[in-house]
Amino acid sequence: MSKRLPSLSVDSSRVVQFVHYGTLNCVIQARHLRKWEWDLRLFNNMIMRWNLTPRVLLFFIKKVISILHPIGLLYFQKEQYIHALHCYEQALLQANQPNIYFDKGNAHLALNQIDKAIECYNIAQQYFNDRKEVYYQLGIAHYQKNSIVTALKNLIQAIKLDPKYILAIQKLGDIYYDLKMYKKALKTYDKILRIDGLYHKAIYSKGLIFFEINEKEKAMVCFEKCILLQPNNSMPYFNKGVILLQNHEFREAQKNFKLSLKRNPSNYQAKFNLGLSYQKLGIFDKALLQYSKCQPTHEVLFNSGLIQQQFKLYYKSLDLLKKAIKLKQDKLEYWYHLGINYYFIDNITETANCFEKVVALGGLWIIEDNNISHPAVIQYRQQFIKKPTAYINFYHQGRIYCLLHQFHSAIKSFQKSSELNCTFLQSKLELAKVYESLKQYKESILIYKAINNQQSYQQLSLLLSHLQLHNGAIYTLNKILETDPKNVEALYNKGLSLSQLHQFVPALQCFEDILRIQPRYIEAIFQKAITLKQLNENEKAHSQFKKILTFTPENELIHLLQGHTYFQLQQYNEARSAYEKAIEINNSFNEAYFGLGFIHYTTKEYQLSIKVYKQYLMQCPKSKQFLLALANSFHKLGKHKTALKKLDEILIQDKYSSEAINCRAIIYYDLKNFKQSFINFYKAIHYKPRQNELLKFVYNS
Repeated sequence: MSKRLPSLSVDSSRVVQFVHYGTLNCVIQARHLRKWEWDLRLFNNMIMRWNLTPRVLLFFIKKVISILHPIGLLYFQKEQYIHALHCYEQALLQANQPNIYFDKGNAHLALNQIDKAIECYNIAQQYFNDRKEVYYQLGIAHYQKNSIVTALKNLIQAIKLDPKYILAIQKLGDIYYDLKMYKKALKTYDKILRIDGLYHKAIYSKGLIFFEINEKEKAMVCFEKCILLQPNNSMPYFNKGVILLQNHEFREAQKNFKLSLKRNPSNYQAKFNLGLSYQKLGIFDKALLQYSKCQPTHEVLFNSGLIQQQFKLYYKSLDLLKKAIKLKQDKLEYWYHLGINYYFIDNITETANCFEKVVALGGLWIIEDNNISHPAVIQYRQQFIKKPTAYINFYHQGRIYCLLHQFHSAIKSFQKSSELNCTFLQSKLELAKVYESLKQYKESILIYKAINNQQSYQQLSLLLSHLQLHNGAIYTLNKILETDPKNVEALYNKGLSLSQLHQFVPALQCFEDILRIQPRYIEAIFQKAITLKQLNENEKAHSQFKKILTFTPENELIHLLQGHTYFQLQQYNEARSAYEKAIEINNSFNEAYFGLGFIHYTTKEYQLSIKVYKQYLMQCPKSKQFLLALANSFHKLGKHKTALKKLDEILIQDKYSSEAINCRAIIYYDLKNFKQSFINFYKAIHYKPRQNELLKFVYNS
């Protein structure tokens, strides 16, 4: 289903940007608009001839400085936002007019410079506190910044100033829609329709909500109204087609998708749905033609593969389905139909592999229920499930039992496979893994040793590491490296085991050996950086984190660790930037919030640390770690009662939290309430005696 028609800030600002000048300025602008357009063409010609930017050009034309702001507006209307910004900045140098800040904010918002836009709107708001447009734009900017509560407050304020302000009411409804608060959204859109019963955006948005709550008849009525009101708009036709497609009215759906594409030929989803309509109607040649016009997404490739299967072009179908699976590996239907193709080209072993994947993804019902009578399923069940005869069949039967977590039955199947062919080591490996799953580690280790090849040693080393037997794991990995010194996986696992034993120098050597073989092995670079941090070589660790970011710039974990490194180097500004970047990538990353707050705490910016901790607590209000950090910050500011309230919130969750009790003791001590301090110190020592030796000292003193 398509998203609603958005209330774009750029479009709305075009409507509102002239309002605050007053009637007189509007008249003047209307009178001189053609002159300014001529000036703009003249400026553009000069720019092209002399290769001058608007900033340089405007420096030389001080005689027309009075039209800088209007020229900025014209640039804005022509969507040349950077040029508009230059004009606004020059105009502000000449005169600090608040209305220019509003338009400058619109330009920043159009360029997605949200913080700068908010800054400009806030300045404008100081002068135009009763202007609905300022609150409206602030609401949009804060929503784009994901500050939902602030956005709602500003939009509601805009509506209070003008209860018939449709743009703001529509945006408020859109936010409720995005938050899945459908009842509130419907009430908001109905409020618009009481003001203007023919406002198509509100009708369209209501249609989307009715579709979401499965009231498709009401949704259809809304989209049909939109078609009457906006016959050249493609989206109502598209959404009407989606409903018809779901109702299996394929011919009607096809007509609507065609009408949608006639109005917007670049709508990819409409092209795909038109192809799907043809496919459902059995018009396969037209469906394939339509799919060929689409981008090769996994849905397009899968449906094209199904059609080739219908044409009995199994190799073509195989190729398309493999490509679809490469893009989307967790689709049951894709694996099932790939298995069917292998059956038709007489490769029952690959069919079994595909069906095993279906079962692994939780799709046993596809094989057992929906397609039980298909010849491929019948042969698969007969050969691999019911009455296997060959060793390979028992092996696949064992795999199926493993996927169904029937491990004891799997053991019997793998043992039978090994009896029929003692050289088939894969059955023995799977048998060892089953024993491992049942935590029968002794049997598993004996089998891995008996197999005596690189694959079994790799599995054995992983098992020994899991059991915290790192010396044994290193011994096993050395056996692999004796025959294959460039085995990257063995070097990597050896480095991890050495790190667990705190042998960081030889661990570092392992990771460096890997990077000489594979310089772009990101996991090895990461472990090298971590090992360098353990060796207190923070600058070298930082250079490794920077190297990883060249490969994966949107990796929040690397930005976090980079922040930790900067912090240890006491480069607090850089650390702050790294933590902020991690939060920007993942706004629920608790460690990044904690790191950022702790930097502010360390630099005695307690108000800022409180702000950061509160931001995270809005997402996880019961986080004991953040409540404790918040209490410490309040304590440092001298807000002892607030700090004690936060500690009480922790103790409601965990009355034995020695950290919270300890913090209470310190606060009471600072308040000179020595009796309460004494009681809390005593409790903290009592709950964690070994971890509170220092507290004992304080308590005794």
